Amino acid sequence: MIMPPTNFLISALLLGWFFLTTEVAAQNVMPQGVTATRSAAKYLQLENQLQAAIDAHDSGAAERLLDSEMEVRSPVSADAISKTDWLAEQFRQRPHSSQIKQLSVFETDSVTMVSYLRQTQSAAHRRHVDYIVDVWQQPSDTLLVRYSATPAVAPLLSDRPDGRE
Repeated sequence: MIMPPTNFLISALLLGWFFLTTEVAAQNVMPQGVTATRSAAKYLQLENQLQAAIDAHDSGAAERLLDSEMEVRSPVSADAISKTDWLAEQFRQRPHSSQIKQLSVFETDSVTMVSYLRQTQSAAHRRHVDYIVDVWQQPSDTLLVRYSATPAVAPLLSDRPDGRE
């Protein structure tokens, strides 16, 4: 039986959330010299381009990376946040330093799911971690859906690269 795309995306989000909540404190240790896969490097670049466009308040650059039907979902609201509303909220925020950790990529013919922890640091030196699952449309490489949640327990993240950032 083929799973409908909506059920597939919900299943992927739940699976990612399960791993986050059950192993959130596990420290990811990889041997020195390990490099990211080609897919991980590609999507890390796209994620960084999107964040750079948001930080620069460059709506044109951000729009080129977002699907026309893009939406954001989080446990804060049962309703999806539209692309327009999400971008407006992102542009209202002050730029902050952020770092992607523990990036993982799962590819299919029509979508690619990218999950990662985004660690941000405010001007007041407060660290915040969000667990993000982005669904990128293929072959256009545009962000279709973003699922974002703050873990109940902040994971321990090393400042040392592990090949997945």
